[in-house]
Amino acid sequence: MRISERDKVFREIIEKIIGGTYYYTLNHAMKDLSVCEENYEYLKELLNDKRNRINAAYVLQDRYIPEKAQELFTLFSASDDSYIRRIAADIGKECSIDLTEFFAEMDRRSKTTLENSECKIAFLAKYTEKYHVDISDNGESAVIYNPVGEEHILFSYCGDEYTISFSFQHIHPYNQKDAESWIDDVVSDELLAIRFCKDEGVVMATQIHPNAIRKLTYESLRAELHHGNRELYEFSDSFNVRSWSGEKDLDAQFVCVDGKVMIKAVG
Repeated sequence: MRISERDKVFREIIEKIIGGTYYYTLNHAMKDLSVCEENYEYLKELLNDKRNRINAAYVLQDRYIPEKAQELFTLFSASDDSYIRRIAADIGKECSIDLTEFFAEMDRRSKTTLENSECKIAFLAKYTEKYHVDISDNGESAVIYNPVGEEHILFSYCGDEYTISFSFQHIHPYNQKDAESWIDDVVSDELLAIRFCKDEGVVMATQIHPNAIRKLTYESLRAELHHGNRELYEFSDSFNVRSWSGEKDLDAQFVCVDGKVMIKAVG
């Protein structure tokens, strides 16, 4: 099967913008490629381009699972990038592939990287006592695996800047101490991720403390977020909270009862 003229256009777009900052456009161009063997091989080739290979990996996972599950699991597991290896773990869980050897190899590989004197994120070794921590071979990014859920911590260090994300929220801490403190708060459920949506589209994501949802009301949530004079219901109709343990997870929506805005749990 030869690729269509439509696919040729999308490939031209990809070749022009790959490596740039048009992530949204690049991702959509990859997703809009027809599902066929030729485009499958093309996306696999893009994994060799370190500039935007994570986009290609996500699209391969989204469009070619479960048919190509075992092949992609094997391919992603061998990557030098911890973020792509995380996608391999997701595929393994989704498609019931045994991950015992995957995690054993991950631990061996990460230990070697962390022992390198030039590793700039060696302080993450403290978390290996309790969690699987996957360190990219270049020592610049990592994944701290959540043992009870799907929300992992993603960590990167590039150009003297830290970037850490958990679920909906990401931050850029100023130094290693702040990075450790944030991670410690997340894994102890002292910091929760929250996002607000409107018509199923995300409009804002931030973080809150667990006290804010213990006796949750619209007023207490609004006060916790310090959102000035703007009402939360003016730009959102629902929100989701995610915690490391999963015990404080919440999906809710704003409802009006007798002229008063209230919070209603859903799901």
